[in-house]
Amino acid sequence: MDSDYDELMALLESQDGIQRLISYVQNTEQDITVQANVFGLLEEYCEDSLVAEELHSSKVLYFAQFRCLSNAKLIDKVVTRKELGDVNEGLHLPIWRCLAAWANHDLLANSLWANKAELIAHAFALRHSPISTTSLICATIVSMVITLRNKIQGQEELLFCGLVSQDAQEFCGLIKQFYVFGGNAGCSDLIRHLVTYKTEVKAVFNSGLVRLWGKEWINEEKRESEFGPKWVALLLHFIGILHPKRPLLHYGSDMENQWASAFCALGLSPHKFVWMEIVPMISDILGHPQTRRIFLAHAHASGVLSWLLTKRESLTESVRLEFEDAIISQSACNLIELPELPIGLTLSKALEKADSFKEQGNRWFGMGNYTAARHFYRIALSTLKVAEASTLQDLNSPGSSHTFSIGARVKVRCADSSIKFAMVSDDPSNGKVEVIFDESGDDGVVYLHQCSHCLSLKDQAKLEALQISLCMNQAKCLSHLRMLAEAIECLTFGLNLVPEHLPALYLRGLLCLQTMQLKQSKDDFYQANAIAIKLKDKTTQTEIHRAWKKLKVLIAQRKKADKKLVKEMMAYLDTIAIEG
Repeated sequence: MDSDYDELMALLESQDGIQRLISYVQNTEQDITVQANVFGLLEEYCEDSLVAEELHSSKVLYFAQFRCLSNAKLIDKVVTRKELGDVNEGLHLPIWRCLAAWANHDLLANSLWANKAELIAHAFALRHSPISTTSLICATIVSMVITLRNKIQGQEELLFCGLVSQDAQEFCGLIKQFYVFGGNAGCSDLIRHLVTYKTEVKAVFNSGLVRLWGKEWINEEKRESEFGPKWVALLLHFIGILHPKRPLLHYGSDMENQWASAFCALGLSPHKFVWMEIVPMISDILGHPQTRRIFLAHAHASGVLSWLLTKRESLTESVRLEFEDAIISQSACNLIELPELPIGLTLSKALEKADSFKEQGNRWFGMGNYTAARHFYRIALSTLKVAEASTLQDLNSPGSSHTFSIGARVKVRCADSSIKFAMVSDDPSNGKVEVIFDESGDDGVVYLHQCSHCLSLKDQAKLEALQISLCMNQAKCLSHLRMLAEAIECLTFGLNLVPEHLPALYLRGLLCLQTMQLKQSKDDFYQANAIAIKLKDKTTQTEIHRAWKKLKVLIAQRKKADKKLVKEMMAYLDTIAIEG
């Protein structure tokens, strides 16, 4: 029997030799030492074309996995092998290769988890071993935790989900050492899946791991590698543990902006073990032009710096000066150049300009600057209003070349002073013109002096769509600024343009609910629900139903004079059918 490692390696050079190696793994009576050695070799050379072909045809990996699942004693034997902890033994590396490979399979990882105490003991004992050993140990632990991440979440009451029995900071120091010498990007995922308590977060910060990964993120290649999203996910996880009730402001969907939001949220933490590590990380960030730009572009960056400057006794003079300079720089960067109202634009140009203002408003809204965003939305609305008035004035001026030709859209002032929109259906004659009214579809003959030109249906639709969108956005800004009455007024303006706009009706109903305008809130929800049913919008119906229940409670607490309104609401609530 070939048991010498060099002899086994020689078998990899031929097809018959590889098949012979595979037979060693498949033989259930084979010596465990030989099997571990062979399995390690096959795992190491599995990407070789000849080896891969034979493995695929024999399905040895699946067979070996199945065998291990049916006989957990194999894992127990491997973990207790003396070679596992002796770097001078020939089987040392092959056995660790086996464990690292097995850790990627669910049930095999379960067997490893059952022996986690022995694995961690070996990890501590071998922490100063050559990198060939420590990298395999790290890969085994990382893969095991990531594979079993859903299972171990049920053991959150234990230290690091039960992986470590004591000394959390020492374990974090071990992971830091493995990362420094091995560079396994999965280490951050390992921490993220294991850490569930503030004491564990504190151990991670005190170990220097967070500062180490913060330095890594500054490197552009690291940011754009798999490390980038893993680092952001870890920061978000820390925030969820330390400050579960604190809202986190995200702006933008790209990773850099999400990192800035998460980092600023941690920077505002009152925990000393957090901000003591954040201070040197910010110094590193400010020292690199690209990361400095990303950080200072965030709306809360100056707040973070100002908060840290209150800890003057913990900051060196150079750091204080650096932070103060950064605040001044950010203030200069965030100066908003407010645009002037453009005059004399055609309607098409005005639509483009207003859309541009809207995009700028959206950017400020995403950054949390609702005052700036509100101004851009407002000037966009004014741009459209001025352009619409100018266009109508040109259409109806005495010297205009526009005539009431067939197909022209007109506004008709009726005898009762009401306004109706219609389309010209015949050429004018004797001071009169025949029209078809939009609302009823009826024909009619009206005097020319009753008619005035209006925008085409296409232009009107574009104008109204952009106006109602701007009204919605501005109302949200006003709501954030606690200017609820103005927000309701803004939505009312938009609903006068588009009376059946579902989101606007729903939002106005919510705002009226907050300001205790319960009658208006009831009417808006009633109308919004009718439109949602018509559009088959089940999601909005569900939201309306929740708001309606809250409205019902508020009205029930009012004076007896509102009993009629309560009965109306109760009756209508029973008619709302929400499907799952």
